[in-house]
Amino acid sequence: MSATHKVAAAHFQVVNVFTSTVFSGNPTCVVFPAKSMMHMSDEWMSKVARETAQPTTSFVDLEMGTVRMFNLHGKEMAILSGHTSLGVAAAVRARTGLSAVDLTSIYGKVSLRSDGLLYEVALPSGKGSAIETMPRATLEEALNIKGSDILQHGLVLGGKFMFAELTPEAFASLTPDIAAIRKLEAVGVFACTAGAVTQQKDYLPECAVGVLDQRTDFTVRNFVPALGIDEDIATGSIQVFLNQYYAEKLGRAPEEPMYCLQASRRGGLIRSRSADECVYVAGSCALSLQGTIPLT
Repeated sequence: MSATHKVAAAHFQVVNVFTSTVFSGNPTCVVFPAKSMMHMSDEWMSKVARETAQPTTSFVDLEMGTVRMFNLHGKEMAILSGHTSLGVAAAVRARTGLSAVDLTSIYGKVSLRSDGLLYEVALPSGKGSAIETMPRATLEEALNIKGSDILQHGLVLGGKFMFAELTPEAFASLTPDIAAIRKLEAVGVFACTAGAVTQQKDYLPECAVGVLDQRTDFTVRNFVPALGIDEDIATGSIQVFLNQYYAEKLGRAPEEPMYCLQASRRGGLIRSRSADECVYVAGSCALSLQGTIPLT
């Protein structure tokens, strides 16, 4: 390529979210276009999102103060992603030094903050800990467990997710039927239990090594094959329900921080608190890969 024909490039940063260790936690790619996003086509952003092959890819226009978020299939996400938002916060801080930024999006204002240790996003509390009834047998089949293993269950987050609180013993030996979950109409199914519970030692989440002696209020696993991911690594959005559910169950004040271990293979450590009709979801972030992407 001749020196007189330079191709403009967008800069990207991969961020590992809900962990302080590179190559653990939930990764996301954050792209900063060299030009305004007004000049970026939806087709180009979709191609980039598929090419990065990360669970999510976001595009941030700092001049316009906007953000757009895509999934790994190149589709713009229908709901605000907590882990993606925190990845944006970390990438923006690394690029600009800003510890507080408000961005506009199709989801409304995205308010991102950092105290130097954790990054935090405000998610609307919505219906909170409201639980709609559903057949227990559906979850027995999906999670491959007995009815007596289920302490509480139902449809949550506006009916988008099915949830089941399990006994610690059932949670530790959980082997869900992904094929059965894929057939469900819900976005996904998550199982949870009080306290810090993992499976055998060789399944210990990478992010959790050496930290399980610290306070963990509840543990969760989230299965979302409908989104192209059998098990999500670490999920911010479901904390909107889990924070309020366990605050009530464990007798905690709404504003008191609660701590969640997501026990997937890479895992995630998530802090949440409730205030001002929002659940504030926070976690550590580690910067990993970075580079440039041609705009042609």
